[in-house]
Amino acid sequence: MRLKFLLDENVPISIKKVIQDNGFKAFTLHDFNMLGIKNGKVAELALNNNAIILA
Repeated sequence: MRLKFLLDENVPISIKKVIQDNGFKAFTLHDFNMLGIKNGKVAELALNNNAIILA
């Protein structure tokens, strides 16, 4: 299984490309149109997508 990362909204978007260029999956809260959600919802999103949160 390939690692997946969820970038919190305060992480620079440029980090997403660096992660992807190194062969991993990365997505942001913006990708899900979920900017401004509470931390618990961020954790839930990460769990549902088997992703590691980068904050």
